[in-house]
Amino acid sequence: MLKSYTRDNLVIIIFDKELSCKHFHKIKQIYTQAELDSEFVLDFSNVSSIDSSSIGILLVMRESLSAGQGKISCINCQSNVLELFRISNMEKLLYFPQLDYDKTA
Repeated sequence: MLKSYTRDNLVIIIFDKELSCKHFHKIKQIYTQAELDSEFVLDFSNVSSIDSSSIGILLVMRESLSAGQGKISCINCQSNVLELFRISNMEKLLYFPQLDYDKTA
């Protein structure tokens, strides 16, 4: 399950427990209804697991938004989720404020 909130060009998506292929259609519905220059904030604070199809979902989302200069920020990642994103080089494609903080700490 996930929740989303939209205000102007800011879209916040809050995931619950896991991110998997079953979320694809809901996520696609959210980003296709948003403006192409929207800023998306993906809150992973409740996510303890992510499957490989989820990486694909985020890549499709990024590709769809890149034409309009949309931005995707991933926040509140648990350490195992953040490590998966690092291993898959997602930190080069999406913005992780947590990694900026880690570099300065």
